Amino acid sequence: MQISYQDWSDFLLRVGAVCSPAELHGLLCGMHCREPKNDWMADARAFMDLLDGCDLNAVNAALEAQYEAIGAALNDGQYHMQLLLPDDVLPVASRAEGLALWCQGFLHGFAGSEDLLERLDEETREAVKDLAEIAQLDDQCDDSEENEQNLLSLVEYARMTFFSIVSQLRPLSAEVPYSSATRH
Repeated sequence: MQISYQDWSDFLLRVGAVCSPAELHGLLCGMHCREPKNDWMADARAFMDLLDGCDLNAVNAALEAQYEAIGAALNDGQYHMQLLLPDDVLPVASRAEGLALWCQGFLHGFAGSEDLLERLDEETREAVKDLAEIAQLDDQCDDSEENEQNLLSLVEYARMTFFSIVSQLRPLSAEVPYSSATRH
């Protein structure tokens, strides 16, 4: 189960994080595309730039829950997971900004290995470049039906690009666990 955007926003405000829920979700999704790293949580906390003295146990638990929820969604192979973005009731501009931040976070989490892009097919490498363009999205759009449809298309494109990357870099047949902790 995925926590709501507003709940994440409230939590991040309480712990003094400087990132948005969309940006953090993108980061964690990007991290799932890389080879497993034992220090992913430390990287995520550094990205959040938390206030001194914040409740690290709560932060760790929240990050662990979100990371595992993403991993579980990837393991089911059903492509049901949605990007964590601002609610549809908000103006298109706010949601466009959220998508741009998700893409920025994703690219940050995905970065770090030169060979990752080389392991992707040409079409998916182009899609990663498109995510970099989406990360620069202008949030000065009005609430027209055309902008609404364009935004929905971009969200779906980003989501399917993520799944394409995962399917190429971490195929389910490899049975690579997405959990950050081993359970017995």
